[in-house]
Amino acid sequence: MNNQIVFWCLLILISISDIKNHKIPNLLLLLLFAFQILQIVNLGYSFLGFLAGGLVMFVASFILYMLRVMSPGDVKLLGVVGFCVGFDNILGSTIWIILSSGLVGITFMAYNFSFLGISNPLLLMTELKLFVRTNTQDRHLNPWRYGEKLTMPFAPSVTIGLALFYYFN
Repeated sequence: MNNQIVFWCLLILISISDIKNHKIPNLLLLLLFAFQILQIVNLGYSFLGFLAGGLVMFVASFILYMLRVMSPGDVKLLGVVGFCVGFDNILGSTIWIILSSGLVGITFMAYNFSFLGISNPLLLMTELKLFVRTNTQDRHLNPWRYGEKLTMPFAPSVTIGLALFYYFN
């Protein structure tokens, strides 16, 4: 039980950092990685499945990074998450992470559009220029830090997706 608390607290701290600063601290990722190694050793599991899971998730997310879909911190996070869930659970956890990413993305987009002064949400379908306007109310947080491309913190989606994965499996 206490082991799960440490795991989830680290993921929540990573998520908070990603929300506040759009950065995922390497120290927290290393702590999560080291914690999982201790878990594997304590439970007497084989490292191969966990290493394969981490490698597969890292390579898949690195390809997305090369396509400019993902940030470097997200690639490292998914590599550590793949190591934590192991090769056998990659497909199930990835499905839940993708579903939660869609929900968090819609929420984040609606939050940012709320600052644009749009009185009729249906205008978003017809006025494409609204998708490239910046949030002028919250100047210190620029969700469009990659030019005109809206970005969102990905770590909360990963945390929510993992929580759903472990709850429903």
